[in-house]
Amino acid sequence: MTNNRTATNTPAVRAQRVVDQAKDEILSDAADHLMFKVSEITSFADLYEHVDANEYLIEDDQRRTTPEENMLVTRTAAAALDAWIARGGLKAAAANAAARR
Repeated sequence: MTNNRTATNTPAVRAQRVVDQAKDEILSDAADHLMFKVSEITSFADLYEHVDANEYLIEDDQRRTTPEENMLVTRTAAAALDAWIARGGLKAAAANAAARR
């Protein structure tokens, strides 16, 4: 049986938390074109032209983890965000947010 506390702190689970938080922050920064226009972003790397995209990858809590594990979380989250943006997820989420306003 897996300890629930341990299961919620795996690199995969941590990366998903980072991704979820980053999506919210990216959408917030994209709102009203304050930081960048969603139409300008086709990959996670595109964000670096407008903001320090590394800020989106910072975990709130990295206690009791190794640098290697933190790097795995960062790389996994960046890849997931890149895939989300490439699939049109950012544009769709921004359109949905604009429609709700």
